Amino acid sequence: MRGKKNIKGARQSWGRMRVLRSGRYLASYLGPDAMLHYADQTYENKLLASGWLADERKAIERGDWTPPEARRALAIERSHWTVAVYSVRWLEQLERAGIRPATLKDYRTQLKLRILPTLGDLPLNHLTRARVAAWWRGLDIDEHPRACSKGYGTLSSLLSDARADDIIEVNPCHDIKGAGMPSRIRDMPALTPKQLAAVASNMPLHWALGVLIAGWCGLRDSEVRDLRRGDIDTDAGVIHVTHQVVELKGGLVISAAPKTRASVRDAPIPEALIPLVKAHLCDYARPGKAGLLFYRSPANSPKNQDMNRDDSGLLRLPTADLPPADATWRRHWNTACKAAGITGYHFHDLRATALTNTAVAGATIKELQTLAGHTTAGVAMRYQRAADEHWTEVRGRVSAMVVLPA
Repeated sequence: MRGKKNIKGARQSWGRMRVLRSGRYLASYLGPDAMLHYADQTYENKLLASGWLADERKAIERGDWTPPEARRALAIERSHWTVAVYSVRWLEQLERAGIRPATLKDYRTQLKLRILPTLGDLPLNHLTRARVAAWWRGLDIDEHPRACSKGYGTLSSLLSDARADDIIEVNPCHDIKGAGMPSRIRDMPALTPKQLAAVASNMPLHWALGVLIAGWCGLRDSEVRDLRRGDIDTDAGVIHVTHQVVELKGGLVISAAPKTRASVRDAPIPEALIPLVKAHLCDYARPGKAGLLFYRSPANSPKNQDMNRDDSGLLRLPTADLPPADATWRRHWNTACKAAGITGYHFHDLRATALTNTAVAGATIKELQTLAGHTTAGVAMRYQRAADEHWTEVRGRVSAMVVLPA
């Protein structure tokens, strides 16, 4: 009887296949560890069993082979991983891959504030589209739309990598109404030159120039707070923007590359500001090429300390010579705005002030794009439109002055 025949074996050019009494195929091979390894399932035909053997051989040739038994154990372990457990591994992978420190900081913040409190204890393979949708609806979307959008993007990135790691089959972050949509762009009017000067005059004396640099040269606040003597060229009238300050987990402060490649730029300094810049360099900036223009303790910080780079190439700042902390800088900014009678203005909005005034002065879209360090011309066009509207107003006022002959 066919059913009582012994199990047949068939040797391959590499590996071995056995035909079981059921007619299914069991594949095995001798691994690099000199141990015999079996497939975790049987196959209905020889072609499928040969395919498994071929995949195993390719893994050995690539040098990334691990025993099938170890992979099966890991798969079982991974099936119990929660969002919180995987997020730790995910962040470590990103850090080893050299992701931008500022991006890593954003991911940590969103995980801590918006993702882990609700989804942290949930196994990854239990995270369905319905659960993600319910999580999204429970966020403080009306109060903090931009932050919530970042939170959704962080969760989507984490689950996308979990899918790439074969932990889940599908990323459930998709087709959720309103989720991941870009937040509404803040459309704050530009401060007038008098308003800008008033805010600067109410900042601490050793930080006042930072307001003027942001408001006339278009630097981001992280770029302003990391400026050094070597970045300022008063003869050429430019600021070399090549780095920005980033505050990481645990209070670690580093000097890292700017936001994008386009952010590495030379920002022109208005001629009228040059005397103030020179005075600040003389009175407040730390000595040496790497001396900070703005720092935390002007009276107590030791002079001219060396900068050191860590293994990743990031510039670690001496603990006694740190740029102003973001929270402290923001607090003084808000106080200065209140004293100047200005409300609802963020320091980052000074970029809009700089670009709008530069556009009104006649800058082209390309020039605005270069000044701000934007990757595309789309944002710069907003400020060009502001210049067009200003020109329309000017023409209207000129027209109102016209007196026609009788």
